[in-house]
Amino acid sequence: MMAFLSCVVKEKVEFEDLVIWMYDDHFDIKHSENRIFHSFNSKFLSGYEDALIVASLFDSDGSLEDFGSDYLSNYRRLFGSRRIHLSSLFNSGFLNTSYDLSFCFDLRKILSAENSQVCDHDRLTDVLLYGNFDKVGNIFKDEDDFEFGDEVLLPELDLKSALYVLTYSESANETINNSTFLKNIKRIDISDFRKKAVELYFKH
Repeated sequence: MMAFLSCVVKEKVEFEDLVIWMYDDHFDIKHSENRIFHSFNSKFLSGYEDALIVASLFDSDGSLEDFGSDYLSNYRRLFGSRRIHLSSLFNSGFLNTSYDLSFCFDLRKILSAENSQVCDHDRLTDVLLYGNFDKVGNIFKDEDDFEFGDEVLLPELDLKSALYVLTYSESANETINNSTFLKNIKRIDISDFRKKAVELYFKH
């Protein structure tokens, strides 16, 4: 028997170019294909001087280790050192409860950044989680071949260039309020909505 998804909207978030619909049994995220996100835990924000993330300076901040030793080993084999990952809101970690911030950026500016790399998200995930280096083929892509959902990797990311930020906790809001460089950034707190989305996603 075919399962039908509910089409009755229970809740909706609208902010800038972003719309998220919540239904009884699923949720949908829509944002411009010219937008790309980076998500992380706000506890690291105070360590980024001038709101600039330099990946090489935070190579051992614990975030990679959270994914397990195999993931870390595969990551080191592939990249050598840390990179900053950006993708669609969903792929950047919207459902990862360890993250309570998502910064939104202009995709074209991110792609034009020095030393940027484009990766196929699914192939990259397969390599990092399962070590399938010989099976997935080339995970790297030319900039012109970027597709929605792909990842862009950078050595540095200036959070001050973000278009807006989504927050998922009171701690994240407080951290941004206390930031000299980010307190005036456009922002929306969708803590309750994200919590419901996580519960809904992992319920099925």
